[in-house]
Amino acid sequence: MNPLQGMVPLDVDVESAQVRLVQAGTAQFTESLFDESLARLPLLGPVHGTQLSFADLHGAVAGQVPTPKGVILHTGRCGSTLLMRMLMYDRAIMVVAEPSSLSTVHQDALVHPERRDADVETFVDLLAVFDAFARGRGRESVFKLTSFEAADVAWLAGLLPEAPMVFVHRAPDEVVASQLDGEPAWSEALLDRPTSAAPWCPRLADLSPSASRAEQYAALWATVADAALAVPASRMLFVAYDDLMKRPVQVLDTVARQFGLDGAWNRAAAVSETLYYAKSNDPTEQYDPEGVHARPALPADLRARVAEVVGDLPDRLAQRS
Repeated sequence: MNPLQGMVPLDVDVESAQVRLVQAGTAQFTESLFDESLARLPLLGPVHGTQLSFADLHGAVAGQVPTPKGVILHTGRCGSTLLMRMLMYDRAIMVVAEPSSLSTVHQDALVHPERRDADVETFVDLLAVFDAFARGRGRESVFKLTSFEAADVAWLAGLLPEAPMVFVHRAPDEVVASQLDGEPAWSEALLDRPTSAAPWCPRLADLSPSASRAEQYAALWATVADAALAVPASRMLFVAYDDLMKRPVQVLDTVARQFGLDGAWNRAAAVSETLYYAKSNDPTEQYDPEGVHARPALPADLRARVAEVVGDLPDRLAQRS
């Protein structure tokens, strides 16, 4: 019997090279983030798990190759969570939304090159664990990764050569404004170490040491956009935030074709997700972009500086979207 059957990764300690896994047979993973669903497991009954070293995990996976149905990458603050919630209405797939186990290992691989080989192996093994869990439910996996991971898209595309990809994006000044209003959890670890950023985020490394946070976020936006644009059109579908909000049916159908989904879902229910705030744990919270969910716009001088950092990338994305 597979010792990992019915288990998913809970968290990872990269310093000690350990991963904790838990039985998650009753979880539905309908929350905005995968980890939020895991946090609800104790409400559903006793939680059983195990802890493995990276080496033991690799042995337990036994060479299984992850074959997800698709991968969603994005700039952050761009509607990718909304798209993920819409895709959940296709019961043939299991959407894994930004699991911290993957992002922690991937972040460590980016900023600690001396550990990258071990981290990469573990990243693949974790994907295989998620894949096996989905198959155990008669489903196929779709991964939505954390925004910074799109900077490594060339590696991801090589790692998963059969998996089609979608890149969701939004105007850089709007993304930066949202990130300044509520900074991502990874911001300090990645943005405050410009030296380690050089290999994976050269635009960040090229900034002045006194660069503002807005400039840093703009540089990361540009890095992930650059990386996505380098992927062949046959592998990468580009989805603009404005299109997702204004033409959700067409976008949903196009994403379904990209991922090879059969469309066996309730489209009306999926599209109704545009009415609600995707990141709320209250599924009835109405989306109010002009009110409670509005983010302060950047001042004119910062907008100009963001535009200078990103150059013609917004136009290039528009041409591919």
